[in-house]
Amino acid sequence: MKRLLFPAVAALSLLAFFAGVTTAQTKGAMELGYDLGFNVLMEDDYEYDDYYGSYTVEGEDVVQIGLPHSGGLLQALRFGFYLTEQSEIEPTFGFQYVNYEGDWLLQTNLGLFYVHNFGSAGTRPYVKGGGRVYLISDEEDSDSQFGLGAGIGAKTRIGDRLALRYEAGATRQFESEALAARWDLGLSLGISFFTK
Repeated sequence: MKRLLFPAVAALSLLAFFAGVTTAQTKGAMELGYDLGFNVLMEDDYEYDDYYGSYTVEGEDVVQIGLPHSGGLLQALRFGFYLTEQSEIEPTFGFQYVNYEGDWLLQTNLGLFYVHNFGSAGTRPYVKGGGRVYLISDEEDSDSQFGLGAGIGAKTRIGDRLALRYEAGATRQFESEALAARWDLGLSLGISFFTK
C-alpha cells in the first residue's frame, strides 16, 4: 500500500498541473472533501496535582501522518457550502469508537470554518478561519476541548467536478479539564468533489 501512495499522489498532482482553466463555483454548490496530511501536535506544559503535591508535566510533541488528514487528534471529512462564488461555510466531522476487552473510548471532532476563495481560474487560492471542538468520553469520564484555527491553501481543478486541494494551517486548542493546551500545525493534500 505504501508503495502505491507516492505514485498515486504524483499522478494526481501532474494531472492537476496540466488541468485547464474552469469557472468559479456558483451559489448553492457543495464541496465534499477528504485529505491526507502531516500534523505536528505541540502540547503545552501543564500542572498535575495529587496527594503528595503539585508537579509540572512537560508537554509532548506528536507527529501524525494520516489518510484522511486528522486535523489534530481525529480524522475528519469536509462539507463546504458555497454562499457566493467566493464565500464558503465548511463544517468538518470526524468520529472514532474503540472497544478493547470491554473498555471503550468515543472521540468526536466537529469544526466550522469560513473559507474565502480568490479568482476563478484553474487554481484558486483561499484563506480560512474558524473553530472546532474535540469531544472525548469513556466509561468513567468525558471532556471537551475547544480550538481556533486558520489556514491558507489552493484548489486546482481537474475537469468540472474535481479538484486537488493543498493547505497549510495552525489551530490553537485551549486547555480543558483533562487535556493540555496545544498547537496543531498541519499540511494537507486532498481531493474535493463539487456538486455543480
